[in-house]
Amino acid sequence: MRWLLKFYPPAWRRRYEAEMAALLAEQHAGTRTVVDLIRGATDAWIIGPRGPFGGLEMWLAALAYASTFLVMAVVRRLAPPEWPWETIAQLVFWSLFIVLTAWRARQPWSQVAPRAPRRGSVR
Repeated sequence: MRWLLKFYPPAWRRRYEAEMAALLAEQHAGTRTVVDLIRGATDAWIIGPRGPFGGLEMWLAALAYASTFLVMAVVRRLAPPEWPWETIAQLVFWSLFIVLTAWRARQPWSQVAPRAPRRGSVR
């Protein structure tokens, strides 16, 4: 099972690989352990050392918009020309924007901790 640890990011392996290898050596590893290690590696790549998604959230949003644009282009080719395409496109893209923004705002890592007042500042 130690080979599954190679799926984890390098920063994670530097910090936890020896401990995790010792745990894997102590216990019987079954299918559930394999699935859990793969899920953990995926989670470690997404959350990473810089917080959830690291710098991926912009890429994920760009990917969501690009894939939506591609789907809209294909549907536009297949659908009748009298459909109100400007309205449909705006509805789809604004809905995606609202969903992504609401999702981002609800994540705990996006909350900014209040700063302590400076010495001598007047409130």
